[in-house]
Amino acid sequence: MPELNKLVENYINKDVIFLGFAMNKKSKLESFLKKTNFSYTIISDSEKVVTDYKVTGFPTHIIVDKDSKVVFSTSGLGPTTIAGIEKTIEQLIKK
Repeated sequence: MPELNKLVENYINKDVIFLGFAMNKKSKLESFLKKTNFSYTIISDSEKVVTDYKVTGFPTHIIVDKDSKVVFSTSGLGPTTIAGIEKTIEQLIKK
């Protein structure tokens, strides 16, 4: 999570919103978040979002542009994941 938190902090005061979606119930998620620092909002009970975006594993990273089009999607967190997310965000900001 430190890499994702740093990414979020790089885009403070820019037209970028970071959200995390969890399948957990709100009470369980709140307990987890007390122990784990996230720099973005995590939304509980997100089964519909997970289904709508065809998420099959966690973590999954999806970037949606201002026209609601999915422009980036990947599962897992490998050595190039953050770079791919950042590159896509930068391209969208320049538009």
